[in-house]
This record gives sequence, structure tokens and C-alpha cells, in this order.
Amino acid sequence: MEGLPQLNIWRKAAALVATGTLLAGCTRGSTSRAESNDPTHIVFASNRGGSDYDIYEKDLSTHEVVDLTPSAGDDMNPELSPDGKKVVFYSDRTGTNQIYELELEHPDNVQRLTQDNAQDYDSAYMPDGHIVYKSNKDDSSQGNGDIWLMNANGSDAHNLTSSMPDSEEWKPAPVDNKHIIFTSRSTAGKPDTDELFQEDLVTGEISQITHNSLPDWFPSVCAKTGLIAFVSKTAEASSDAIFTQYPTENGRGIFIGEQTALKIQDDVDDPSWSGDCKKLAFVNQANGHYGIYEADIDKNIISQLDIAPEGYNDLAPIFVKHSPAPPFNSQI
Repeated sequence: MEGLPQLNIWRKAAALVATGTLLAGCTRGSTSRAESNDPTHIVFASNRGGSDYDIYEKDLSTHEVVDLTPSAGDDMNPELSPDGKKVVFYSDRTGTNQIYELELEHPDNVQRLTQDNAQDYDSAYMPDGHIVYKSNKDDSSQGNGDIWLMNANGSDAHNLTSSMPDSEEWKPAPVDNKHIIFTSRSTAGKPDTDELFQEDLVTGEISQITHNSLPDWFPSVCAKTGLIAFVSKTAEASSDAIFTQYPTENGRGIFIGEQTALKIQDDVDDPSWSGDCKKLAFVNQANGHYGIYEADIDKNIISQLDIAPEGYNDLAPIFVKHSPAPPFNSQI
């Protein structure tokens, strides 16, 4: 998705060219969420309310969509907390991109977690509640970035990839409390140099996972198995597709794209696993602007979850499961 802010610095949105084509081999999503482990909501970034991106939440049963961050500035890349009650995101509402956190049940309760003059992006929770993110605070003059780790309240931030000063690191994805996956771009302005790396946070050892001349980016890790879903291409001129690979494997497998059983046309980006890893949320621009879809792994089908109004984009979806309210007991 080169050219749209990865919800990132370079995805500040180029105009999208309408293709006039919808999807091949796709069905519209069912509104039934009867299975106990099914997510009940999606949270995502969208500019459907105007020129700015906000964080939205959609109830997958009622289809109600709520703007959680109706403020000035772009609010991007929501990621869910381990307990499912909060999301962390980045926003330029104060002039520079900083990391923020909000409570889903009380979205007006927004806390700013980073307090610096740098550009901070791509935050995500570790299983223990620590937060990893991208920042250029150590190399702002070069415009690169590193992966940083901080406490849940924003304190004690430290650089995890200071050993990679000449490249740009971004989009960290936790595997567990001791390992993260991230993208590194070795040559500025050349996405074909983007590769996936893994870092052992105990030893500091960094190892390269992907090895090719195509961009590998936007990783999402299944917490149960360690399987990475990420965006890449089959060839330089092909559309973005979703691939999978284990960190210890050599070679990737294409998962969702134009030439797969889970067939969908045009760019496929922003993959995100459900908590049980049976579904994968992603965005697709086959109708001329980005909308949200899910792949059901067991049923081998793709369903449409949300399409923004024409000319607007929905990006970076994540699954959320809200517990149902307890039944009212009139005897209490």
C-alpha cells in the first residue's frame, strides 16, 4: 500500500483510481455472530467524516458505526490491548504524531502516552501491557525510525533497534513478551528493500525473516501459533497480496490475493488476526477506495464487513469482542 499512510507517514493519502470492479469470488458478510468466539465489533481508521482520519467502531450485528475520536488531526492505526478494553493509536492532533490510548467503553477518556518532539507511529501492545512503537527521536535529522518499547503509562522508553542506524524500522508486531516482528527498509524511498525481521528482546539478537526483492510489510502475528500474515507481491508490478510465513521458515506462501483460493482483486493490505486466529481482517480497494473485509479461515470465504462512502477510505481494521451485558434481574 505504498502511497497511503500505512496509516503511517507515507500513507497520507494519494488519490485512489476507481477500477469499476468489485470482488471476484466473495460473499457479503453475514450479520450473525452466533459463534461464541466470533468478534462482535471492528475498530478501524477512516476519513469518512471529512478530511481527517478518526478511529471508528462498528457493531457487526447492528451495523452501527460510532466515531470514537471526533477531534482535529489524523488518528491512525488502532491496536487492541490484551484485555480487549483499550486501543492504542497515533495522532497528529498536537502537530506531531504521538501515541495515545483510549478506553472503548469510555472513548472520551483519551490519554497521551508519548511526550516528545519526535514523530511516533505504529504502536502495539505486548501481551504484558508494554507498548512497542516506531519513533524517529534518535535520528530525526535523517527521517528514519527505530522500534521503541515503553511501559503502559508511557514511561521508560528505550530504543530496541539502535543497532540498525542506517535503515528505517516500522510496524512492530509482538509475537510474545520476548519477541517482536517488524519491517525494515534498508534504502530510503525504495519499498522493494522492505524485509521482515525478528528481535529477541532478551538477547537483543535481530534476525532477518524474508529475503527477496519485493516489499514485505504490515506484519500481524497469530498469538497462538506464531504465524505471520503480511503484505507483499508476487511480482514487482502485481497487486499487493497477503502472505503467511513462520519466523523459522524459509519461504512464504500466498494466502489472499488475485491468484488464490481466497480470491480478491486489486490491492489487499492491513491484515490483522482475530484473537482465535480463525479470521483475518484486511482492507481492499477493488471498488476504487479502501473497504474492510474478513477471511474466514475454516470456511475459506471472504466477506465484506464495511465499505466507506465513495471517495473515502477505511483502514487498519482490528477485531474486538465485547462481552454481552448481563441480563437484567428485576429481583435485585
